Amino acid sequence: MSNIKSSEAFALGRVFSMPSSSSSSSSSPEVKIDTTSQFTVESYRTSPCDPIGEILDTRTRSLLQVAGCKGYVMSNHIVSMMLASIAEDRDMNGILGELLSAQGSETKFRDVSHYLDVTNEKERMRSFWDVAVLARQRREVVFGYKPRAMLWTEAQQLMTNPPNKDKPLQWQEGDIVIVLALD
Repeated sequence: MSNIKSSEAFALGRVFSMPSSSSSSSSSPEVKIDTTSQFTVESYRTSPCDPIGEILDTRTRSLLQVAGCKGYVMSNHIVSMMLASIAEDRDMNGILGELLSAQGSETKFRDVSHYLDVTNEKERMRSFWDVAVLARQRREVVFGYKPRAMLWTEAQQLMTNPPNKDKPLQWQEGDIVIVLALD
């Protein structure tokens, strides 16, 4: 089911045919999605997956609420933002193509020991930029980190584009570096 066509909707693990229409057409009450059954992932039997819908027209958002969808993807809006970015700067085409393609870089959460010898006191006192340079030598791009001692909710400012990148940090085993990597 990795190749779902735009004329199909995916909800709760089932594919339902939908009439093809342009993004300017009015919403149709004929679209029915079975949200009464519970779809669960094998390893998470106790927590059902929430259905997500794709909409092409903002006027159809209310249908997703009726269907019980917890979120939506507005693909036309995403595509138009990408085109605007590319029109302003042609180099964005390569960047967005790399980030949004099925191949290429992926977001990885790596232990800082992947880049530094955290057992060496001198080695572990490095700035975020220092770690970014070491990652760049491996053809990876660092864009955030999370200290081991912090909860994920506490580290939100550090997750992407952290402040004080040139300030030395005392890295330790278990600190996580967030990177774009090819493997």
